[in-house]
Formats: sequence, C-alpha cells, structure tokens
Amino acid sequence: MSLIIKKGKDILCMRFVNVGGYDCIDEHLKLMDKKGYVWFGKIGNRPTDKALVKMLEEESNYILLKEPQNAYICRFEAYSENMPSEDEYPDYYKKEILPTRYFSLWFKLVYIKKVEDMNLLNSVVLKSSRAPILETARKSMASHFYTVTREEISFND
Repeated sequence: MSLIIKKGKDILCMRFVNVGGYDCIDEHLKLMDKKGYVWFGKIGNRPTDKALVKMLEEESNYILLKEPQNAYICRFEAYSENMPSEDEYPDYYKKEILPTRYFSLWFKLVYIKKVEDMNLLNSVVLKSSRAPILETARKSMASHFYTVTREEISFND
C-alpha cells in the first residue's frame, strides 16, 4: 500500500529514540500487524489540541517519526491523554520507559512506513519559518515540529 500526501497537508514531526536495546519501530509494527493499530506514546512537550484537532478534521493526520539516521511516515486516527490498555502498546514501554518517564500524549497509529528516500522529505518544511525539516531537526533540540508539505509526496511500498 502506498501513501500519498497532498501538497499543503500538515505533518507533525516528532523525535524518538530506541531504548533498552529495543527497536522502537519494529516493536510497534509487530503489534500493529496483530491488532491493525498500535498506540505510540509521546514523552515531553505535547503538541497542542488545536493543531491535532485541525489535522484530524482536515484529514491531514500524519506523523513523521524522526531519529538521527532514519524517518518513518505514519498515519494516526486518534490521540489521547489517557494511557491505552496494556495490550495496545509495545511491552518494552512497561520495562524501559514507564518506570521513570511520563507520556504526555498517545497516538493511535494505523500506518507506519520507513522513508526509504530521504530526498522526499525535502518538500516538508516548518510551518513557521518554511525551513526544511531535515535541516531543522538536525540543529534543534525541540521534541516536535509542525510541518507542511510544499508539494505532493508519494511513499511507495
């Protein structure tokens, strides 16, 4: 299944890291394969409800998960401040994260795909400054960014 994101659509870009020797994305994909969805927990500053509601209303419910070398495009169908049931998020959260960290928000992901061609992200820019997200994410310590597409992007399987 390919994903096409039209020009002018919002994408929430969030940083993530692998912890405890677990591959974050792989663990989420395993659960998504079983259930058809998986909840992803956001640590730290949370995106605004206003921005998230607008994204859902405009069917611009995309998240770009970014680590230093890789990026993953995701689609979410809901978000919540409430912790989901234990069988709806990866087990490693309980062992590696929840004892010491707090999740500010949860996203119900229904699609996760590795961005194989990082050049595709050249048309994803910050909403505020129009600076390219890849350049900004490298320099900034922020945990999330509000971005928008400058042109249509197609992510193929």
